[in-house]
Amino acid sequence: MQAAQISLAVAVTAVAERLAAVLGGHSVPERGDFPLGAVLRGLAQEQSALAASVVDYPLALAVDTDGHVDELARPLATLAGTLATVLVAYHGLDDVPGLLRSQLRLDLRELHAAAVSVLAVTGLRLPTRPTDAE
Repeated sequence: MQAAQISLAVAVTAVAERLAAVLGGHSVPERGDFPLGAVLRGLAQEQSALAASVVDYPLALAVDTDGHVDELARPLATLAGTLATVLVAYHGLDDVPGLLRSQLRLDLRELHAAAVSVLAVTGLRLPTRPTDAE
């Protein structure tokens, strides 16, 4: 593994771990306050860090240096896409309306799963996410 590949794996792992911390610290309740604005700001910071890691990566992401399919490319793309989906879908909201709570809960679980997939490829373990209040 080249230094650039190691650097990308470390950077992506750090983002995935921070995403887990943001997501794990905030369960979406059925009713009541949820700090959506604060969560989205945290996610946006991680999106920027993830994008910078990809932009700064000097090698192809689809294949590794040996010409094989790079195992990190798909999970990384899924994480970036899921993160973008959440940020766009809930943009401008400071709290989540009742009719969107179930969808937000699903979207955040999907984002968490995407982070887990990235960490599975990099070989690191993600802390377990607390159960959402139903």
